[in-house]
Amino acid sequence: LNVRDVDIAEVENLALRIAGDTEAVKKAIHYVPGGIIREMSIQSTGRSVAEMALRKNIVLSGVMRNGKIVLPGSELELQNVSGSVRISQGTLEATNISANHGTMRSWNGILRLGLEGKTARLHLDLSVRSKATELQALLLKLAHNETIREELLKVKDPEGELSGRLILGETLNAISPLVILSKADMKATYAPIPFPIIIRRGRFTYDQKIIQVENVQGSVGHSSFGELNVRFRRDGSRQINVESRRVSLDLQQTDTLLRGFKDFPPQFQKW
Repeated sequence: LNVRDVDIAEVENLALRIAGDTEAVKKAIHYVPGGIIREMSIQSTGRSVAEMALRKNIVLSGVMRNGKIVLPGSELELQNVSGSVRISQGTLEATNISANHGTMRSWNGILRLGLEGKTARLHLDLSVRSKATELQALLLKLAHNETIREELLKVKDPEGELSGRLILGETLNAISPLVILSKADMKATYAPIPFPIIIRRGRFTYDQKIIQVENVQGSVGHSSFGELNVRFRRDGSRQINVESRRVSLDLQQTDTLLRGFKDFPPQFQKW
């Protein structure tokens, strides 16, 4: 069976008639509530008509445009979605996704989403370009760890653009974000630091275990740095490693900054 240029609501009604009011069908309707299907085919295989009618043997595949995808548990809603979609054996797969989320643009994406059970698989991988404010707002939605949320909220007035990859996984009941920024050009303030922070280039990685920056160039107040590498472990040890091949410090601002930290070593009090 082949279908062309139909509203996704019509496809959902067809799916209900073919597969019945099952958990998988209801979740597929909830996760993909809108869009236009440019092309769609419904295929089934089996040794008999009865076998062909079984839901596990039915494959729906199509090309979507102007769609909407709502990811459960993450409060992430993708708009203007285009890409290839396939539903088979209780799993929704989408490839070559392009979409918007507010001002964030994404492309070259893939999605695998289980339609049965609270522990079903989830994997989303998108190339993204975003304003710094939009990415911060999105991370606040995705981050359920209160410590991380507190740190994100300390970033004030972010400006500029960021690009890289956004990855979410790996199950519906335990969604963890992985953010890899390959290009950064931004300015912000961070509550513990009384001077503006400017980042001109570098690579940034954020996940549940580690926060890492590599080959970063920028400045903090009147101090500047180049080829800065920082690794902060979030495994309970709170170990932090910092190295930079080029640093130019404003001594007065550095003194002010260091004195703002708790447990400031007494040997530095006489600076």
